[in-house]
Amino acid sequence: MRISLIFAVVASLLISTHTLAQSPYSFSGGRDGALVGGGGIMVGMGLIIGKKVPAPTAEEIAALDAQGIWGPDRWSTRQHSLSAKKLSDGLLFSSYLLPAALLAGAQSREDFGAVGLLTAEALLLNSGITGLTKVLARRKRPFLYSDNYRQHAWDHPPARMSFFSGHTSNTACMSFLTAQLYSDYYPESRSKGWMWGAAVAIPAITGYSRMKAGKHFLTDVL
Repeated sequence: MRISLIFAVVASLLISTHTLAQSPYSFSGGRDGALVGGGGIMVGMGLIIGKKVPAPTAEEIAALDAQGIWGPDRWSTRQHSLSAKKLSDGLLFSSYLLPAALLAGAQSREDFGAVGLLTAEALLLNSGITGLTKVLARRKRPFLYSDNYRQHAWDHPPARMSFFSGHTSNTACMSFLTAQLYSDYYPESRSKGWMWGAAVAIPAITGYSRMKAGKHFLTDVL
């Protein structure tokens, strides 16, 4: 969430005092200020509440039973792939740069202040909703159910923040945002299908990787 907040502040600095006459977007100080402010408040609240979330105790972990989990979710309790974790981290951090790909096109490059504002709004709102849900739901992560792994990681508060997957939601947010921006700036482009296909594939791979790493259940990434 800290990365999301920093990125959004930087992106907000790109906002122009005006946009191109042919820009597909229009802005309102009150409306867009409320979106940025509301998203920022939610991110801040998530960080504050998150600091008060206690780590699972050894007794709580010992009492966990994977057999009590819904069947489709149970698979994740047997997974702890380090390579899958690294892949999901790479996809997450790379996704923050996806809107910058619009710098390659003349119209979107000249209107990049608008792109920056829309990116800031989307990322702040998505990160705020995701973060607040995590710290309020406090769902234990799948790896805590594994005898081979949980003894090394149960003493960290993030072990309670399984629902829902921030990696998946943020990659989906950035992927679909970029595809929508591209479609709006270049409605006649034949590449739109590829953009939307990538927008589906990136968060899907991220979600699977998070499950394979034992970080999230299927219901967390859906």
